[in-house]
Amino acid sequence: MCQKMNCPHGDRELCTCSPVKSKDMMELVLHVANNLTEPEWELEYTTLSQAETRKLCVAGVCRRCGGRLCHGIRVENDLTGSDLLAALYLHLHQYHNSSGHHMENTAFRQRFQEMFHEADRPAVGVWLKQPENQSVHTMYRRSVDERPSDEE
Repeated sequence: MCQKMNCPHGDRELCTCSPVKSKDMMELVLHVANNLTEPEWELEYTTLSQAETRKLCVAGVCRRCGGRLCHGIRVENDLTGSDLLAALYLHLHQYHNSSGHHMENTAFRQRFQEMFHEADRPAVGVWLKQPENQSVHTMYRRSVDERPSDEE
């Protein structure tokens, strides 16, 4: 959960509901999942081609108090290019489906592309059009199939 002083998602006051104030992580996660409306995505990054720490945020409005809710995760790994795009796509897809914010596939893919810097959007669009990226199930299956087995 972003704190008021370092959340870049607008001037709206931070959510004042008791789960946010309690600092109990489970209550907070449930509160965000059940009460975040109008979700927007933001990805902080420099480049898609080099490994770096990135921050992915889903920000919106609390359905109970009207305050700002922002859930951010730091992506600290060596993923780049297609692997990075697949990881971000799968994360957002899982988040939206598990939290009841289901989006039509076309709208989801368009919003995903718009999350990136304008200069990177054409490359993300090409990636989205590749046959192996037409289905989230294919992306997920590919990521599972590419894991090294314990026998190797």
